[in-house]
Amino acid sequence: MKKSFFVLIGLLISLSFAQESVVIGPQSIVVNPKPSFTAEVWVDKDPSGNSTPSYRIGENIKIGVRVSESAYIYLFSIHSNGVIDQILPNNYDTAGKSNYLKANHIKYFPHDDAPYTFSVDGPEGLDKVFVVASKKQLNTNQLANFESDPNFASSSIGQQGFAETLSIIVKPKEQSSWVTDTALFNVGRANSAVYGTIRIDSSPSGARAYVDGQFVGYTPVRYGTTTGGHTVTVKFSSRSFVSTVDLSAGEVARVNAR
Repeated sequence: MKKSFFVLIGLLISLSFAQESVVIGPQSIVVNPKPSFTAEVWVDKDPSGNSTPSYRIGENIKIGVRVSESAYIYLFSIHSNGVIDQILPNNYDTAGKSNYLKANHIKYFPHDDAPYTFSVDGPEGLDKVFVVASKKQLNTNQLANFESDPNFASSSIGQQGFAETLSIIVKPKEQSSWVTDTALFNVGRANSAVYGTIRIDSSPSGARAYVDGQFVGYTPVRYGTTTGGHTVTVKFSSRSFVSTVDLSAGEVARVNAR
């Protein structure tokens, strides 16, 4: 079986509720305020998760996931026409049904012995994979369901609907109990010419980070945005750190506030 791999170019959306738990930028980088653990997701052409590799339409792709503490993993891809595909959990095989990942273990999708593969599907554009790691199980039926395919859940709620629904699902949970991460790649011709990533760290960590005045999460945080000049502000208690970056296409610009 060959499962098409669907993803979506990010939209400029900013969602906030009581504690600013979900923030979505131009590359759909979703961050969680003050998480107590981390989740990492990447594609096989870029294990670092920091760059934006390119895949041909029809080319096979593998996704890797790791968490710093044991958690339930929910892995999604979103197509540019608004279709959401839930990669994990799935009903295709035992490995797909098991979405609990132990701390610091790496899980690949599809796994080496999987009876299916993932291939990159069109249209051409800047695409993403998105992971939610949660200490407690989540009900993701509102994000994707098995009505059209008994093996892989999907929906057509679109990027904004996905973000809004996710915020509703995680809102009752403790902020320290869930975290997200995003990996980006180009489908077909490289389309990352207008995007780059700002990696913001601080000492101590847990400071509020802003890009051009918009809250983007608590440090350490990665935020994707357009190329060109940006102002990064980091606030911790009564102290503020301000820096400017000139972001190039596909670049990871690092800001370290001490």
